[in-house]
Amino acid sequence: MYNVIKIKSYVATLSRDCSMLLNTAGKVSLLKLNSGNVEKLYEFAVLKNPSYGAFSSDNKLLAYKSTIGKIAVHDTETGSLILKHNAVKAEGNELYFVQKNKKILSSTWKCDVFTIDIQSGELLKSRIGEGELFGASIIPGLSEDDYFAYCINRNARSSSSQLYKITISANGLEVQLAYNLPDHGVLTALVRPVKLQNVILFSSRSNKCNKLYSFDLISGTWDELIDIQEIYISSRSDSEDELGKVKCMIGTDDGKYIIVACDLGLKRPYIVMIVDVSRKKCIAKFEHNYISNLILFNCEKSLWVGTWERTYVYDFLELIS
Repeated sequence: MYNVIKIKSYVATLSRDCSMLLNTAGKVSLLKLNSGNVEKLYEFAVLKNPSYGAFSSDNKLLAYKSTIGKIAVHDTETGSLILKHNAVKAEGNELYFVQKNKKILSSTWKCDVFTIDIQSGELLKSRIGEGELFGASIIPGLSEDDYFAYCINRNARSSSSQLYKITISANGLEVQLAYNLPDHGVLTALVRPVKLQNVILFSSRSNKCNKLYSFDLISGTWDELIDIQEIYISSRSDSEDELGKVKCMIGTDDGKYIIVACDLGLKRPYIVMIVDVSRKKCIAKFEHNYISNLILFNCEKSLWVGTWERTYVYDFLELIS
């Protein structure tokens, strides 16, 4: 049902053409993906405690950052180091190549959004809000160099979240409020939102409710997509179980299936559920001691489940059949 790979995985990043994967866990590994097979090409140890990674649109460059905000850029063909930058020296979020792969875009949990010019090393930074916002997870928009930052207001009496539009030009960086999102319980800023075509998926947890919501970037409309807790309970006889927070989630390109990983409480395993969105039904589930990331590759035939101990590659078509 699955293959075990002796690779620890903290964050896994897939190239745009799904041919390579950048895996971080103590060290950074560049992996080649061929069907359901995984081959290690290079291993990098330039930065301590690596976290998020990114590929350029042409797959010629890769970048990754550390948990204290340092950033490194390598050539994917030779593995050679192109740039090592101290950046903003703060815990942060995902990063992207922008401006035709000439710059790196990233952010910090305290809502500093910044770019780094790969050739010159010039850093441009912009602050969102006045300290009351938290998160700033970056999400691709509708076109090239079109991005959003997802932020939560920690000082609001009820949870309040916003999407900020990031405009990148050759001369600067501008951030403006684009959408105030409705209050739907505790929208979790540290769970990376997922973009599927023109829709962004968010997770929300309040009391015993555990839901996924979708936001359409074209129409600006917000809808409840699925109730994860309800689907989980209906899939088993023990109705007293309660899911913890969503730790990571992905979806198929057509939006038909959503894959979520949630914890089941202290000293209990994590559970992965594959949900048929139209039927609002769990069609497959399995457990691991810890789950840190999920990736679909091999034309969505293979499901990568990364953990801190090793990685599991499932036959996705078998799971949903």
